Amino acid sequence: MLISRIQRRLLPLYLASFSQGLIFWYAIDKVFMVDIGFTAATIAVASIVLSLTGLLTEIPFGILADRWSRRGVLIISSVVLGLASLLLGLSDSVVGYTLVSILVGLHYSLSSGTYDSIVYDTLLEDNGSREGYEKYYGFVTLSTGAGMVVSSLLGGVAANTFGLAAPYFMSIPGAAAAVMFLLLFREPQLHKNNSDNHILAHIKDTFKIFLKKGEFSLLISTVVLISVVLEFFLQVDQLWPLALALPLVLYGPLNALLLLAYGLAAPFAAKLAKSRTLLVLSCVLVILFVSLLTISNLKLVVIAQAGATAILSALVVLLSGRLHDNLPSHLRSGGSSAVSTLRTLVYVPLVFAFGLITTKYSVFVAAYMLIPLIIIGVLGTLKANAVH
Repeated sequence: MLISRIQRRLLPLYLASFSQGLIFWYAIDKVFMVDIGFTAATIAVASIVLSLTGLLTEIPFGILADRWSRRGVLIISSVVLGLASLLLGLSDSVVGYTLVSILVGLHYSLSSGTYDSIVYDTLLEDNGSREGYEKYYGFVTLSTGAGMVVSSLLGGVAANTFGLAAPYFMSIPGAAAAVMFLLLFREPQLHKNNSDNHILAHIKDTFKIFLKKGEFSLLISTVVLISVVLEFFLQVDQLWPLALALPLVLYGPLNALLLLAYGLAAPFAAKLAKSRTLLVLSCVLVILFVSLLTISNLKLVVIAQAGATAILSALVVLLSGRLHDNLPSHLRSGGSSAVSTLRTLVYVPLVFAFGLITTKYSVFVAAYMLIPLIIIGVLGTLKANAVH
């Protein structure tokens, strides 16, 4: 009965995350950008603008969520997503599209650290324990991934049938539905126990998270490394099939496969949390998958991308639980957002170096730089879970 009650309470959150994942333009955004005048260089500029927006706003929005309402911040995030989809679809210039992409960055920042914090505190409020966090937060990730798979498969079809702007406009109802589902969700109130603290003291306490030493410092470093490698698989995954001349018609299904792996693997984190043997085997396997990206064989690359994405997704959920175990409720969203900001700070120069190596040599040579990252991340993961 207890589990079913929690599931019923979290159901609107699952539906909201699914609706926010219905971003149909993800499948064709680069094609749309080129169509309105973007070049490779200006696409890179737009990507940098997106990253800078996140760096500047993730922590402030995380603190806002802790002090005000995480549900409220997610509602604003959905409204911003709907507005961004509308304005991007109406864009007809490089400058206009790039400026509107700031809204997309704000959407990401507003969502950062909120879903995981809500799930963790809901369990504490209902059950007095975080038991089952990996399972329930895994369902949130699964819901988001399911929305992305659906929109990835249909986005390209819609663009081909109704024009490149259509997927942008199709994404607006999903954002509106997310607002409706979030309004139905009963938010936990644990984070408001310390909301009377002065804002400057709250900001100071949030940044003190980075000053902790010992096991917590190792945990943060591990979360960052594993998240960075997963970011590579989600953001530059198309470089490998491009190098292997994959037919254009197969990009949509391949993208859907990777998103499916990302979503379906998340509930698997609950099993990893309970089985040391399974965790070790998964860590060894993900190192193998990352290593396979250095081989120019299409079948091996597809297996490696899907397999690594699945395991990395599960490890991120697992490590998220360990992170929240060490954060007080009133700093939960801000702390999670701060770690996400640190991930971006590491990812941006690494992906820049990755691009340079790919340009000068090949993506298969560039893939070698991911191997030491994943090995160190895996060792940190095993250490973090050994002391838990």
